[in-house]
This record gives sequence, structure tokens and C-alpha cells, in this order.
Amino acid sequence: PGGKVACSRVKNFHFDRPPPSLIKCYFQTLECNKKPRDSINPAKQGDGPNDSCGEKGALRQLFLGPSKGLQALAPHFSSHWAGADNRLHQLFFETRNAAKPIWDAALHLRVQFKFVESGIDERDPAAVKDVEAWLANPETKAKLIKIVNNVKRHKKVYVASETALVRRHVADMIRAQGVEADYFMLSGTTHPVGKNAGGSSSGRHYNVKDLHNDEIKAHSFFPYLEWWALAHSKVIYVHRHQTLSTAPSTYSGSAHIYGGWR
Repeated sequence: PGGKVACSRVKNFHFDRPPPSLIKCYFQTLECNKKPRDSINPAKQGDGPNDSCGEKGALRQLFLGPSKGLQALAPHFSSHWAGADNRLHQLFFETRNAAKPIWDAALHLRVQFKFVESGIDERDPAAVKDVEAWLANPETKAKLIKIVNNVKRHKKVYVASETALVRRHVADMIRAQGVEADYFMLSGTTHPVGKNAGGSSSGRHYNVKDLHNDEIKAHSFFPYLEWWALAHSKVIYVHRHQTLSTAPSTYSGSAHIYGGWR
């Protein structure tokens, strides 16, 4: 109804007054003052999710929260959870259609190890060796200390990364500062694909027919669940590549806008 009023000119327009575009109509309906962005990522340092009023509205209509199928897997995810049980319960059962923050902050480390991008299981001995070597690197150690010092002012932190080894290592560093840190111990990312599916993507691959297996389904849902946790964190710190440089990310950027906290 609000759209019909706000965008009545779409139907009743005059040549001397061109009608607004669909996107502009949507922004008017939501009473958004800001113009649509060219990108989902924050445009400049200091931009907050409330500067993306229309994008937030669209994301909240698109992603309603954990489905019944995902909620049914809660016991499986619980067995891989390293954190407060009440916050895991909130994530699964108290956020659908009722967005509210669970964590004070989230730390998203997108390291992009070669074995992850190649679809090799992180439990592979060579993969474990790569992660351990990266964590032992003096430059990595120095940057992780700086990152942890930056988040230790928060009380509850969610740790996200594409490997469980990195999540555990960083969460332990945060906990050593007296801060609560939650994370999942699920290893890697899974992309369920057909047996003869073309193209390539990172993560482990399974046939679609195998999706009756709870473990495979949990790995398939995990990227969305991790995004959902980021979306329910008041602020997100993003560090990418093995150099851990600060850089925008569509994955965390869209979660940041969805939450709309600050």
C-alpha cells in the first residue's frame, strides 16, 4: 500500500515529469533518504549500515532467517559449537523475522589459503601444515595481536573464517584477553554439486543425492549460517588474504548492511 502512494507517478506520469525508477520507488516506500549505492560494500571509511536503508530493507525481505530445515540441524551444529549455548540457541531460534544483535562484534578473517580455494579438505595433513606455518609466521603473529587488541574492548565476539584451525587459534587469543569468543569447529566449506556439473568453485564437493546426510547438509548450510551470525553482530571487522589486510567484502558487507546496527 505504501508503494502505491509513494510511487503513484509510475502509473500517472507526465512527459514533463518522468516517472521514478523501480529502485527509487522502493526507496521512497521505505522512506529512505539516502540514494541507492553502486556497490553493496561500504563506500568509504566510517559509512554505517544505516546509510544503506534501501539495501537493508531488501536484504531483510530476502533473508528471513533459519528455515525449519536448518533449525532441524541445530543438534548437529551444537556438537561443533565452541561458545555460549544461549547464543547458539538465539542464532537458530530467536532471529527469524526479528533481527536483533547477539554479539557485540564479529571478526571475519578471509585468509584464502590455496587448499581452500582448490577444494581440499583442511584436515588433509598438507593443509594443516600450511595453516600451522602461516600461524607461526612472525608477520602473521604481529598482525593477529594487533587485530585482537582492536576487538578486546568488546564483551562478546563471534569469530568467522574459512578454516576451523584459524577460528580456534584466534578465539583462544581473544579469550586470553578476558573476552567471550564463539565459533564453529566445522571444517571448511562444502558446495553440493551434481556429479557431472560444470564449472568450478571452492570447497569440498558432494553429489546432490548425498544431501540426506546430516553432516553434508550442515556443511552445505554453514556459509549461510556464518553469514547469519555476522549479520547479528553489532560491528564487523574484516581482514582478507594471508596478509590480513583490511578490505571490503560483499559477504561481510551485506551482513553488515542487513544488521543495520552501526
